[in-house]
Amino acid sequence: MACTSCKKNAKNKTDQLKSGIDSVLNSVDESINDQKRKLGDELLAGSSSILNIYEKIGVTVFAWIPLIFGYYHIIKLIISII
Repeated sequence: MACTSCKKNAKNKTDQLKSGIDSVLNSVDESINDQKRKLGDELLAGSSSILNIYEKIGVTVFAWIPLIFGYYHIIKLIISII
């Protein structure tokens, strides 16, 4: 329905958009692969944890302590029932 020059312009613009999107997606894929490779190298290098000190403290305070506290009270309840 459009004239041939409009069709050519539209095709050129869509081709440019496709190439731009492809380049962005390729760079994101490369970035993700680099991060995976670095993480794998860190884990294979012998580092026991990939968490920094603040993350370790957060995990301890918000995960391990409540977990231990809950198990203690559940076991205490079971013993008091028996």
